[in-house]
Amino acid sequence: MRRHLTEHLAELAPHPLGETIAPGEGFEVILAGAAVGWRQTAAPRQRDGAVVWELEQVAGSLRAAATLRADPLHRAARYAVELVNAGGSPVTIEAIYPLVVRFPRLAGPWRTLRARGGTSENFYPPRAYSLAQRLVFGGEVRIESDPGGRSSNQHLPLLLAAAGTHDDAPGAFAGLEYSGEWFLTLRHVNNNPFLRGQLKMSNVVLAAGERLGLPAAHVGFFAGGLEGGTNALRRYVRDCICPTLSGKPVIPPVSYDHWFGIENDFDEKLLMRQVRRAAELGAEYWVHDAGWFEGGFPAGVGNWHRADPAKHPRGLGPLAEAVRAAGMRFGLWFEVERAQPGTWAAEEYPQLFFPAEPTWAGQSLHLNLARPDARDWAVHTIARWVKELQLGWVRFDYNLDPAPFFGKADPTGKAQLAYYEGLYWVLEELMRLYPGLAIEACSGGGRRIDPGTLRRAHICWISDQSHNPNICRYMQCRFARLLPGQLANSAVCVKLNAGNEAYGDCDVLSRMCGALSFNGDVASWPAATARRMRKWAHAYKQVRHLLAEHFHELLPVPATDHQWDAVQFAAADGSESVVFAFRMAGEQGRAVLRPRGIDPNSSYLLTNLARPKRPRTVTGADIIRKGLALRLKPQAGACMHLKRCDEQGND
Repeated sequence: MRRHLTEHLAELAPHPLGETIAPGEGFEVILAGAAVGWRQTAAPRQRDGAVVWELEQVAGSLRAAATLRADPLHRAARYAVELVNAGGSPVTIEAIYPLVVRFPRLAGPWRTLRARGGTSENFYPPRAYSLAQRLVFGGEVRIESDPGGRSSNQHLPLLLAAAGTHDDAPGAFAGLEYSGEWFLTLRHVNNNPFLRGQLKMSNVVLAAGERLGLPAAHVGFFAGGLEGGTNALRRYVRDCICPTLSGKPVIPPVSYDHWFGIENDFDEKLLMRQVRRAAELGAEYWVHDAGWFEGGFPAGVGNWHRADPAKHPRGLGPLAEAVRAAGMRFGLWFEVERAQPGTWAAEEYPQLFFPAEPTWAGQSLHLNLARPDARDWAVHTIARWVKELQLGWVRFDYNLDPAPFFGKADPTGKAQLAYYEGLYWVLEELMRLYPGLAIEACSGGGRRIDPGTLRRAHICWISDQSHNPNICRYMQCRFARLLPGQLANSAVCVKLNAGNEAYGDCDVLSRMCGALSFNGDVASWPAATARRMRKWAHAYKQVRHLLAEHFHELLPVPATDHQWDAVQFAAADGSESVVFAFRMAGEQGRAVLRPRGIDPNSSYLLTNLARPKRPRTVTGADIIRKGLALRLKPQAGACMHLKRCDEQGND
């Protein structure tokens, strides 16, 4: 067995990258301005399929236990560290790095890739999920969380780095399983590059005998340059991080949610009309978003004890029953981590909350999930409705910047660690109790998307910008570069009584590069529009399984509205793929796309999903030689399905 943790990582890396990784512990702790030196107290040992190291500080009282679980199939590993102060006096830790991997013989240059976080812009191209690729000769590339304290408000907490300039350069990806404040860096110091993940914590005091569990680090390796790296990362997230639903991999659903378009302006009669129309569209889940409680959103957040009798005089039961009778599963919105003063939660359980702070919604209280009783309360509050309404979906929202609350509770940042341990316990307990319950991670859009939440949710609401189809398409396509497409939920939104506005194919195609949702007053659509949308929802169900497979950008990422956007999702074995293409504006009415993974010796059934009854057979050689030529009008899109077939054109 390898002596050092990073030697196990090196065994996962392709040649020649693995040979350059320096032996090390995989983490660092800074005391008195210097990194702690560690020595092993015993040989590494196997435990439940993992490798465990027991370490002690050289000339000090700190102890550490590191546990690594490697996945050779994915060339990746997850490891976590627990620190203990075994001495009789407090220890002040200046900085903590749960992830450190050094490459002393690879001076560069390196290519890095990162993505922005899940914000909400009204301009194109948006900042949300925009990609930045850099050729790094020295210095530092750093990504980080936002000062407000949510993990993906500024960047997605994932960094890729390829070692070299050639297209097939090997490299590594890294991330922290943490929903709090963090840094990730690729740094050169004296031509000694290293990847490092840091917690935004300082001067943490560890009392005598106190333990401190650090967030898990995720490190993986790849060949094939950054495109190979992003697909390796997507596979790893899909197979090793994402949870199952009812014991099976998640297939991206077609869902309905009332919020964007209707918001608080509803009654039971209006929602019943949306139930009937959502069923006609082919929705599989029907979700009652915020506002089902007294006081509406945001003033009533915390009134989880009953439905608003003014809007739901019969309670939520009849609505949930109607949803089930229409062949869908019922869902409900919660934001249990927040309560407004005067609400049921704030009045009945004040001891469970941090003191109120000023927020965008006025004074708000923040649940303290570091407390075991607060965790139990959160689970009980949601579980009561899961059982009563037979919920199949929970939208788990979080519309607060936690930094002011955590900062007052503990300026060093230690309170964050305990809080997120509590949050993860709540989500894990809900999944344990209800293995068929789909949990949608939401945080004012996509502001808390990280390996910690991805491990404990089945789908992500990626942005509260859900009205502009071009922005929604851009976000889903860029999100899919780093993460499996089935996670990225976005919606076709219809404002109240606005169904007669023009809705075309591109409105729904622009949300089909991820999970497809319909929002708002879809009941106001004319019958012809509803039939058109139902047709596209049916087409989506034929190709949605591919969203978790390989991803390829077939054209450069658009920088203006005059440039096309085109992406491909392709099965790993090359048997099937789907190509999406979009034109916004400009003079270019035609584009030739060159799909990846085409076998020149095979034939393919090519179907334009706008006209699914007229497929044609084409040879792989022709696709490679000629490409796929498409003509689109402005503000239009196309969806092409390719499936390998035999010489007779059969599947």
